[in-house]
Amino acid sequence: MTSPSALANLDQPVAPLDDRPLSQPKIDRLVDRVRREVDQGLAPAVQIAVARHGQVVVDATFGAPDESRFVVYSATKALVAGALWRLIDRGLVDVEAPCARYVPEFGTNGKDVVTVAQVLTHTGGFPYAPLGPPRWETREGRLEAFSRWKLTFDPGSTFMYHPTAGHWILAEIIASVTGSAYADAIEELVTGPLGLDRLLGIGIPDQAGIVDAVAVGERPTPAEMEETFGIAVDLDALLPADVAVNALLHLNDPEARAIGVPGGGGVMRAADLALVYQGFLHNPGAM
Repeated sequence: MTSPSALANLDQPVAPLDDRPLSQPKIDRLVDRVRREVDQGLAPAVQIAVARHGQVVVDATFGAPDESRFVVYSATKALVAGALWRLIDRGLVDVEAPCARYVPEFGTNGKDVVTVAQVLTHTGGFPYAPLGPPRWETREGRLEAFSRWKLTFDPGSTFMYHPTAGHWILAEIIASVTGSAYADAIEELVTGPLGLDRLLGIGIPDQAGIVDAVAVGERPTPAEMEETFGIAVDLDALLPADVAVNALLHLNDPEARAIGVPGGGGVMRAADLALVYQGFLHNPGAM
């Protein structure tokens, strides 16, 4: 319930967000917290960045060299979305069109009705459709996997996060429309215009300085989940295979990093990711 004091504050003038000064004490507390997590051994390495008005104002690394790069997992999805936005803007992709218009091999087992918009909004109906090595290594292998995928629920009927499957088909749409490998197209459409290095599909010769992911801590037991959240949840049974710890750690493999998994295989510094979002906010060069 909203308090009277909060209601009173609604009458006060609010400065535009761009005019509000950054709170240095809050930034200092945040950086100190990150440093403490590493110093206490709770995290082996952490990198943090804050950007504003297109400029990085905080860039700090603890537990690793300053220029280290990290796999950013699902933050990678923003690169795929950004490339699609540009293709949509150019009239090359229709968000209401079925994905099978661009990738016919996808249109099997009832998936012919799944639209681009549904996949972008995680309502496509195939959240845990499997795709891994060796099929993900070639376009032919990926297309063959798409043809095997089946729906879990009716497209558009409900939201369910698609950890990796949705962005495999979105990446293939990008490749189909541009005629380029999806990682190359994302570099051309998104990271290149922003003045950033390649952030997806990093060739093995260019992988120096990438920090391996490390699993830390212990997964809470169902009893601990019930004590905290009021419901007993077995996370081992709940989590799908493509976000299980062993699957996440597979992206330490140089070959997997070179593939450039579009739903989770981006490799970058925290400052790079901050500048990607700054680009989305400020649209430099009317991208």
